[in-house]
Amino acid sequence: MAYGVSKETKQVYEQFIIPFWKGKTIREKIFASMEEDWKKAFDAGIFTEFQEQRSPGHTAGGDLIYTNGFNDLKDRIQSALGNLDFFSDTTALDRQEVLNALDIAADAWILFANRHADEVLATVFNAYHKAVTDKPNARGGVYRINLLPTTCHVYFGEITGALPDGRKAGIPFSEGISPVQGADRCGPTAVLKSAAKIFLNLLSHPDKSPGYYH
Repeated sequence: MAYGVSKETKQVYEQFIIPFWKGKTIREKIFASMEEDWKKAFDAGIFTEFQEQRSPGHTAGGDLIYTNGFNDLKDRIQSALGNLDFFSDTTALDRQEVLNALDIAADAWILFANRHADEVLATVFNAYHKAVTDKPNARGGVYRINLLPTTCHVYFGEITGALPDGRKAGIPFSEGISPVQGADRCGPTAVLKSAAKIFLNLLSHPDKSPGYYH
């Protein structure tokens, strides 16, 4: 149904409503708390306008990437490409272009994740270390970092969605600091290099013995 807005109403919005809400909206507060990389991703179109108003299901890729991961998505793309009927389906060529574009995008996201995985690992560990280490516990001592996920890898796996390495939603994480089973692509040396970044905090605590970290 068509409708019009009077000039007077627009003036009220411009002079009173918009200035009143400037800097107070949830959208502005969310954007102010986000890192610059996220804002660049938003500007690039990774997130739709719906993402600001609704659930994460409206991000590019929707529920596909949160449930199955990009490796599974690539398998589905290849399956769909193999099932195209170029003889009787007049849309097959168009669908092929879309599927090929999705495959390229999935590869790009996997490369992006691999490129920044160690950086994210160090950031998360540093935040964890700062929040826990030396804080007093209920028995009069202090807390220490523990990187032996004997059981917590199961719980955290249950509440975490799918990841670009192909791990599906709800699947337990690795029971150690190595990659999730089946996700290792670059051999043991790469694993050791990644794991070593966790312990770089020792350099910032020269007074602590190696046994300080468990």
